[in-house]
Amino acid sequence: MTSGKFLFLIPPTGNYRRDERCQSDVEAQTAVVVLPPVDLALYAAIVRQAGYEAAILDCAAEQLNVLDAIHFITSSAPDILFLPITWPTEKDDFTFVGELREQWQGQVWIKGGRAFHDPQQLMND
Repeated sequence: MTSGKFLFLIPPTGNYRRDERCQSDVEAQTAVVVLPPVDLALYAAIVRQAGYEAAILDCAAEQLNVLDAIHFITSSAPDILFLPITWPTEKDDFTFVGELREQWQGQVWIKGGRAFHDPQQLMND
């Protein structure tokens, strides 16, 4: 791929911390603070430095629902969608990807949850 457009996405499946170490429900914490997706910003910077286009959409921070997110993705037409999943939101994350695939056929890259810990079982499921 000599050109390409990446979208780094916090999916619309719950307001969770989505880094590897801490996958907690933000709403259940004493202080509700939505942290910026620093890891996704780092990945986007690397992709841009390599000559690709990159954008970030944080559906939790933007308070976007599934339909809003799908509309954004289909209108911006990235070649690759990268999203972090969590153990607590895994089912909803994959349901979201399934709904998205009905309207958009780009590549989906995931990280976190079973994608990191047990990728073979995830593919079998």
